Amino acid sequence: DDCAVGFVCAGGTCVPGTDDGVAGDPEIDVSPLELDFGSPLLGVDVLLDVTVRNLGKGTLHLLDAHVLEDDLAPELRLDGDPPATVAPGEEATIGVTVRPADGETDRGWLVIASDDGDEPAVYVHLLSEVKGETALEACVMSDEKDGACGDTLAFGDVPFGATATRTLRLRNVG
Repeated sequence: DDCAVGFVCAGGTCVPGTDDGVAGDPEIDVSPLELDFGSPLLGVDVLLDVTVRNLGKGTLHLLDAHVLEDDLAPELRLDGDPPATVAPGEEATIGVTVRPADGETDRGWLVIASDDGDEPAVYVHLLSEVKGETALEACVMSDEKDGACGDTLAFGDVPFGATATRTLRLRNVG
C-alpha cells in the first residue's frame, strides 16, 4: 500500500490504476485467446467478441486495449471503446472487427493491458484467412457453336453504318 498517487498495489507490485475501495487483487481471465474470422468476403465487416472476466476480489482496471497487425493495413480494428473497469465476479466484452480489403491473409494481436499484478498484458491472436484471389477470364467466342474460345476480338471488314457482333464471355475464376 506504499504506491505513489495514480498507482495501486496488485500482487505486491505498484501498477497504474486508482484505489476504488475494493479490497483484494483483480485477476484477469480472457477467452478465447484466438479469434478466427474465417474467410470473410472482401469489404464485409465481421465482428467477434472477446470476454474479459475478473476472477479476483478487487476491481479490474483495463488500462489499454488495441490491435497490433502484422501489416500496415487497418483491416483489423476494435469495435467501440472497451470498458474501463470490470467488477469482481463480473465480465465484459471487447469487440474486434475485420473488413478484408485486399484478399490477403490478415493476422494480428488484440493487446489488453490491465492492473492484474501477475498478468499485466494479455494477447489474443487474430486471424482472417485468405479470401481467395480475384481473377477474371475473358474469352472471345468463335462463330462456330462448339464453344471454342479465342483471345482476339476481331470484327473483320464491316461496312460503314453496318453492325457486327461478337460474343465475349467473362468469368470469375478466382
